Amino acid sequence: MILREKLRALATLAAVKKDADLGRLAAVSARLVVATRARDDMVAALARETAFATATPEVPVWQALDAHVILAERARGALEAQIGRIAAEREAMRGVCALSFGRAEVLGRLQERAARQARSARA
Repeated sequence: MILREKLRALATLAAVKKDADLGRLAAVSARLVVATRARDDMVAALARETAFATATPEVPVWQALDAHVILAERARGALEAQIGRIAAEREAMRGVCALSFGRAEVLGRLQERAARQARSARA
């Protein structure tokens, strides 16, 4: 196998890896969006319940709000931890993607240069 063919094969592999890494980054980003949206929805629901309890001065409503605040704080803590883990995973994947993109670009350029040199050598 000559150098030009090796470069073409490597460039193809690098492009496939780049696409796979980008897909993994997209999946991690989607998980982060879902977790963030869940946290935001929970906060918004608690705000609506607080507004309702404020407008309804009845003891059972306030007791329910108190129980929901405790539950929401526990859930929010778990969601924040999950969001932190996913965000860290996404940052790591961004670095992997940057390397993949760089490798694919360099190998693509080397392949093009080798092809040009081969064409000019034939001419």
